[in-house]
Amino acid sequence: MKRSLQILLLSLLCAAALKQPVVAFTPNVLNSEISLDIEPTPAPIAEPAVAEVVEDSSKRGKHSKWTLIKSDTLFWVISSLATLDDINNIRNDILGYEAEMNFNSLQYDPLNLFLTNIIVNIKLPTKGGQGKSEGSTYTPAKGFSGYITKQGSLGMGQLPPEPLLTAMKQDYETALKLKEEHFPEYVEDSLNKNIFKNEGSLATQTYLKQSMEGENGQKVLSNTGIGKSSWGTLLIKEKYKDIQFYLNGNPSGFAEVNSVPFEKLHKVSIKSVRNSDKYVLVFTK
Repeated sequence: MKRSLQILLLSLLCAAALKQPVVAFTPNVLNSEISLDIEPTPAPIAEPAVAEVVEDSSKRGKHSKWTLIKSDTLFWVISSLATLDDINNIRNDILGYEAEMNFNSLQYDPLNLFLTNIIVNIKLPTKGGQGKSEGSTYTPAKGFSGYITKQGSLGMGQLPPEPLLTAMKQDYETALKLKEEHFPEYVEDSLNKNIFKNEGSLATQTYLKQSMEGENGQKVLSNTGIGKSSWGTLLIKEKYKDIQFYLNGNPSGFAEVNSVPFEKLHKVSIKSVRNSDKYVLVFTK
């Protein structure tokens, strides 16, 4: 009887357990193999940091695109392509800082395309400074720059801040291209100076390629002995054979210049001294 009661009691307890399952909680279980397929709660999206706005206080000078004011400092640039108007505008901005800009030398190439020599002086009430940038007669100077402060200090030759620095470099690159484009003119100018120095007089006749073409070309050939050959080269007749020839600025000869393809021709210049032809200059494109 007693055993039967124990069995009945055990059955009731099991039934209760099936209706109300007991979940065991084991805290701090390490290396558990149980995984939960539950997406974690997304972390809050952080607001982007607000960049501190640093206001650029720089501004152009009142008169010139080649001056820049930052705080109490005026930066200035004389670029390779600076014109006299550009320089006067720079000087006017410098006057606003109780300073003067003067020049010991300011030279341009023979075609007045770019500066070849700059020697500049800055004079303040209590001090002054001088600097220079030199190329050559046919080569541009790189330009020159400096700064002045309201407190009366100055700098000469320091590279300027942007955007002046980029503009200064661009002008120099442009000046170098201009030198290359006008190489024939520079060669002729140099030769003219040497001839005049040695001979004391000089006359020049110049014939462009287009003047030696068509009906007019026949007249030029007949009158001067210079024109286009029937086989498509430059033609310089025998009467010039014994004078001095230059091809693109380099010493040349009668046969070489007569082999120049006419389509590549730019111009021919005849240099005469005391009514006697002495030099033939041939330039190609």
